[in-house]
Amino acid sequence: MILVFLLNSEANDRSAPSSATLCSVAHNRTVLFGRINRRLTSGQSALGERTFAADMGALAESRLTRAVTHDRKTGPRDWIAADLSVDPHGTFLTGVLGYTVRDQFRSFDDSAWSWVKGETLNATGATATTVVPFAVDLSEHGRWVGFATSQSIRQQVFQDGFTAVLNEAVKRLDLWPTDWEFDLVVSRTTVRSWIAENPNVVRMVRKLQRSNPGRDLDADRQHMRALGASSMEETYKAAKGEVLDTASVDFERKLIGLETGDASLGLWAQPLDGKHEVSFRSDTKSDSSSIDEFGSNLTHGMELVQRVLAEYIASK
Repeated sequence: MILVFLLNSEANDRSAPSSATLCSVAHNRTVLFGRINRRLTSGQSALGERTFAADMGALAESRLTRAVTHDRKTGPRDWIAADLSVDPHGTFLTGVLGYTVRDQFRSFDDSAWSWVKGETLNATGATATTVVPFAVDLSEHGRWVGFATSQSIRQQVFQDGFTAVLNEAVKRLDLWPTDWEFDLVVSRTTVRSWIAENPNVVRMVRKLQRSNPGRDLDADRQHMRALGASSMEETYKAAKGEVLDTASVDFERKLIGLETGDASLGLWAQPLDGKHEVSFRSDTKSDSSSIDEFGSNLTHGMELVQRVLAEYIASK
């Protein structure tokens, strides 16, 4: 088996244009933002002495950031986070996250002028759409992440792969007894903008996760810890013919945690035109920006993602 970088593999979505076509027509790439949260495992009450930057530096040097995820639709995926590098100021870590695919190629036999007589090659590697650049803010209370999306790697796919490689390396390096998770983040202004367009909110579902870093516990998380729960979900429904008071102080408090990935929110509203109910999900509507298309130049892609992540942090 030969390990190669497949630029036009048929392992991609076969209904989609080739990577060469994508690069010729796409002038921008979307960057999504999230946050690394290190949540205490059950029974733990304190974090260790190592800083987030120190742990990320250890991960970068370990070459252990590799994990396999399993999905019913796609099957196993071998994820690798590589090319990990900390900038000279120790402010950001950049890298490339991707997964491998298997495909078969047939070469053309020039001497016989034949496809039939051409050699068949089995190859395993990444395609132009199964690797994406990312950047991580190494500040202790920041831990923001930006990553470029691709045809094959969008919100949930990156979230699953990135979380898997982080936890595999943390486990093998025997770092803090925490679960490392990558959570997408969404600003309150995004939520408010959606509500302005869909004011008749009739249902809200809020999911709360363990606090991060876990030293300060609110009442909800104290109950979660007492019960040994990793998350808590609450549902609010308006009375028949009524709507939820989204202008209230209590509703505003329910938005706490969205901007750090410690909470997620689902909203359902009756549209003004009286047609089908519309919904908003914070786990699929993360903060985003755009960068120039970098094609197969992943080094340039990492530079662009780091730059836009720095701008995102400065705007917070």
